[in-house]
Amino acid sequence: MLNWISRIHQAAPGTVEDPATIRLARECAEADPDGHSLLIHLEDAVRRPLPDDHQPDALRYRLEAWLHPVWEVVRTAEPHHDLRRQPPPSPGRHPGGPAIRR
Repeated sequence: MLNWISRIHQAAPGTVEDPATIRLARECAEADPDGHSLLIHLEDAVRRPLPDDHQPDALRYRLEAWLHPVWEVVRTAEPHHDLRRQPPPSPGRHPGGPAIRR
């Protein structure tokens, strides 16, 4: 985690005094302990100007996709059910029963 604090401070010097940097460093260390893949995204995230306040939070927002990836659930093909509204039964027929005659 200490490596990530140094990397974040080097990439964004405005994070040095912000205690939220520790949380960002912890999440970076959990997502990429060796710093091989996330570092390039950190460098990309600081290319755009950061706000004056809450810089670590802005970085967390920009890095969200790599800090907490969302896995897509793929299901096998299931029978297709037509969910469109079905027309009502004809007036003289009771669904599932005999015809009603008058």
